[in-house]
This record gives sequence, structure tokens and C-alpha cells, in this order.
Amino acid sequence: MKLLPQIGTTGTQSSAADFDEDNDHSFAGMILCTQAGKPGWILDSGAIDHMTYISDHLLEIKQLTEHSNITLPNGHFSEISYIGKVKLSSTLVLNEVLYVPLFKYNLLSVPKLTKDTNYIVTFYPTLCIIQDLDTKKILGIGKRSRGLYFLQDNPLHGVDNKMQDIIIQLIEIYHSKNIMAVRQ
Repeated sequence: MKLLPQIGTTGTQSSAADFDEDNDHSFAGMILCTQAGKPGWILDSGAIDHMTYISDHLLEIKQLTEHSNITLPNGHFSEISYIGKVKLSSTLVLNEVLYVPLFKYNLLSVPKLTKDTNYIVTFYPTLCIIQDLDTKKILGIGKRSRGLYFLQDNPLHGVDNKMQDIIIQLIEIYHSKNIMAVRQ
């Protein structure tokens, strides 16, 4: 498990001026996020770990023997003492999710998801798709709102195989058009 870097060395809260440019962008749209609908999941391509502030989301909870601190995007510190799994659907399960009660947002780390599973996440201007790399089955859809991608909580078991095939074909057409535009 890799935690976000801490800023400052005294254990006190850091001001926004203490952030360097890399840390400024570690959480997509922090200001927009304050207006985000709760308690949904935000797909974050810059997050290192999955995080939740709702303890009831966690399954197979493990208490950490060594408590660790992370620095939140607002510069405040939060102690991490528990991790667990979060089951978003029957096929989409997040492992090693940090319980961060002070954060107040749920983050799905795109890099962690793709590293831990055989899934890909493809971003489009208005949506993103989480897909199994081998079966091409769509496991989740994120909808763009206010500059962030929010995982839709509509169950996908209602999306039959024919509809999934249509979505996959549309994605392939989209990609082929973009490749043709780049070649020209």
C-alpha cells in the first residue's frame, strides 16, 4: 500500500502555499469537488489509492498495525487506521481501500484499479468506461459532470450482451475515426 506523500515535517497542518505544483494537481478539480454530489465515487486518474469516508462501504476490514497519515488536497492531515474492500457491483471490487473519515469524498484510483485488475478505463469527452480487458465486458460507466467523472451507480446487469456489443462497436468506431484524423 502506497500512501500520499506528507507535506511538512512538523505534523501540523500545511497551508496551500506549502504545496508544490505536482501536489496541486493530485486530486482532479478539488474546488469543483466541493460541489460534487455525495456519496458517489469519483474516478481520479491522479489518485494513488482508493479512498472512502463511509465505513459501511468497507468489507473485510483490516486495522493497520502502524497508523499512517496522508495529506489531503486541502493540506490537512488525516490518519489512516483501517483498509478494506469495497464492492461496487458483482464484478467491480476495489481492494485496499483507505478509510479516510475526514476526506468526505469517495475516490476510485484509476491507476490502482488498472494495476490490481485486468481492467482498462477509457475516457471520452462526456463519459468513461471501465472494461474487462479480456472479455470486453463493461463493468462500469462514469459520467462527466463539472469536470469530474462520477461512477454511475446504475447496475449494469440490466445491460444485456447485445447492448454491450453495440457500445463496444461505437467505441471502436470512435477510435478508428480518431486514428484516421491523426493520419491525415
